[in-house]
Amino acid sequence: IDNSNSLDKTKEQVEIIWQELISLADSI
Repeated sequence: IDNSNSLDKTKEQVEIIWQELISLADSI
């Protein structure tokens, strides 16, 4: 089982969530 692919997907999700959090912080 290759975990690198799922790890990359997790990193992408984290980056997306992080960007959303930054956007929310800017809107406050």
